[in-house]
Amino acid sequence: TPRFASSTAPCRLLSCISTMKGGLGPALLPAELAQKDEEQMQFVILHGRRGTAMPGWRPLLTEEEAAWIAERLARGVPDAR
Repeated sequence: TPRFASSTAPCRLLSCISTMKGGLGPALLPAELAQKDEEQMQFVILHGRRGTAMPGWRPLLTEEEAAWIAERLARGVPDAR
């Protein structure tokens, strides 16, 4: 999912993208995200997290695209390498 990996690059160290273990932000592994529902993840994707490196992507992503990303995060993103 090149679009997903490139869209997270500003928030994460490039060396951490393929492992999803975090960099500037928390790990994006299913075990780490298990307590968050997909709607909550979609909200953060669209609106960001105040006081962190996570920007809101609302100007660039639709609700459907953010939902797609949240669903993939919940299931686990394949190795981006």
